Amino acid sequence: MNPIALAHRLRHSERLAPVRRHLPLAATVAGVASTRREPRRGLVLLTLGGLGFVRTWRRSRELGRAATAEHIARMRRLRRDVVQRFYTTCIGSMEAELEEYPEYDRRKHELRYRLVSELATAHVPAGGVVVDVGCASGLVLDAVHRARHSRGVGFDLAPYGVRQRAHRPDPPVLAQAVVEHIPLPDGVADVVVFSEVIEHLLDAYAGLREVSRITRGGGVVILTTNNGSEMPVISPLRDPLTWFERLAGRWRPRWLAFRNLTWHDPIDRRVDPLPPDAPTYVPHIHFCFAELRDLAADAGFRLLSSSSFEFPAPQSPLADRLRRLTSRAPRLGNATADLLEGLVSVTPGLSLMGAHHLLVLRKVAPPRPRPSTPWWPAHLHDGLPTDGFRPRASSPASRR
Repeated sequence: MNPIALAHRLRHSERLAPVRRHLPLAATVAGVASTRREPRRGLVLLTLGGLGFVRTWRRSRELGRAATAEHIARMRRLRRDVVQRFYTTCIGSMEAELEEYPEYDRRKHELRYRLVSELATAHVPAGGVVVDVGCASGLVLDAVHRARHSRGVGFDLAPYGVRQRAHRPDPPVLAQAVVEHIPLPDGVADVVVFSEVIEHLLDAYAGLREVSRITRGGGVVILTTNNGSEMPVISPLRDPLTWFERLAGRWRPRWLAFRNLTWHDPIDRRVDPLPPDAPTYVPHIHFCFAELRDLAADAGFRLLSSSSFEFPAPQSPLADRLRRLTSRAPRLGNATADLLEGLVSVTPGLSLMGAHHLLVLRKVAPPRPRPSTPWWPAHLHDGLPTDGFRPRASSPASRR
């Protein structure tokens, strides 16, 4: 076969697609190996490998920009009343949801609960007040109460966990409320848990400002949310430049081609007034660290620590392999997943690219009325004002 025919087959054959995808890596490795013996040949191979990586990266950026445009279009269709109706009618029990998850995903969720509970326990004084904003059924509050005998109050827009807890006489007390209007006095909380909530808000700063209002001076907020700089799905051996872009986007969000703004599935058709060809997707914003840092500073917080967790990205091929391994051999799969989580969490650079941020903030000043830098997704929707919905507490005790 002549070289032209071979090149044509390599470019268009589906069977040779895996070979084609790794040609830049192969050229780079061959170039490094040839540099000492044949510098000119090594330079040519390194150049070809570099050009291949750039080509893959540019294609990834094109796909990322297209996906971001689709997310922006979804945000423009959002209505506050529809989003609130979805959360108040379609969200069930967290415990039941965890039971339905595969073993691998359930343990990743339990990791978050454990990390948040340990941090809240470490910062709350004995008998202190812990408020969980977005509490589900109060799992974190239970863990902190057992460890520190704290007084706990939890709020969630979804009523299912709140109603379940209303039938239990033991603390904590849970109530239904929107994040922007928490029915508590100023400065009441020693520790506020704000875990996996801010990404669902149409106005992230309004929620963070309200959390600041209920936190006492010197109090601590434990915040977790999705990471805009999480590990890409594509392998670093195929596209190292996209991995560098994601990491750099931690501090320079504008460098990112892809921004996740909404959930991947549309909401239940029973509560969606929009046509089926343009349905509603609830907000699910993946924040970059710099955005959270700046919003927190405007809300009167000083950053105590910042880290990330959950490696690799849950939608990645590696995570799928770990799920299959865990389903076939639970002990081996769990040990492998835990080993990978531990290794990556101490690896410089990679340790910042987990699927979720974990920030510890201290209240040092009153919040500003508005952020110093306007939060850019906030202008993408019209919708109804948030103060149009203020659900009542689940019990009289929850109004204390």
